[in-house]
Amino acid sequence: MIPTAPALAHSPYYGDTAAISVPQLGDLWIKLLYGDGIIAADPVRAVLVDADGRALAISPLADSLSLHCKTQQGGAECVVFDASKRQVYSLSLDWLARTPQRAEARVIEVRGAPTMYPDHLGEAYGFSLRAAGWTEALTFTAQRLAQEPMGFVLSVIWCVLVLWCLRPLSRLVLWLAGRGAREGATVWRIVLSALQIAGGTFMTLTTVLYLLVTPATGLGFALTLVAAFLMMLGGAACWRAGKTLFS
Repeated sequence: MIPTAPALAHSPYYGDTAAISVPQLGDLWIKLLYGDGIIAADPVRAVLVDADGRALAISPLADSLSLHCKTQQGGAECVVFDASKRQVYSLSLDWLARTPQRAEARVIEVRGAPTMYPDHLGEAYGFSLRAAGWTEALTFTAQRLAQEPMGFVLSVIWCVLVLWCLRPLSRLVLWLAGRGAREGATVWRIVLSALQIAGGTFMTLTTVLYLLVTPATGLGFALTLVAAFLMMLGGAACWRAGKTLFS
């Protein structure tokens, strides 16, 4: 028997969650509600819910969101960052002040577990949006990467391998321009360089495909690539210093 699409889909789930306190509404929670993207990244919305699971605010649907909070006197102040659109969503206190009776708000969770997918929640409300500056976007992206250190380290290692595999291309360009050394180009070295370039090309295409499927990772990938490049420069400097020291 071949499973049907509904059977293959997973249930909605929550990601990052933060407790806040809103005047006249009491203790509330901002949560990132994820759906099922099947092949692509899981769609996500930020939702503001009360203790009864009612949605008092819902952000627009996005490919990737991250929750950023700072503790202040009287509770936490949180914003939601949309990396793909480089926008920041913050709670609209004016909207919450005009919110109808809480009993009229839609219930989207039962005993803390979501019962609705983010793409079934309809129109967004309760959040105001603004464009994020580059400094702010870089800060939020760096904070997100710091929350997932293992994934960041693996991404840096992947980028280092890609750059190392593509390194013979620079020597080839210099050789074709007549600025590189033409001696010592044995058949074995040519074969190894060709295999290295082929592997680097395959890894580069795989990376590009991943970025096309999940465009929200672009800024994070740029930071990862910079870290990998700096790591390679540092490694090369240590190698040359070691050769000079022990020669």
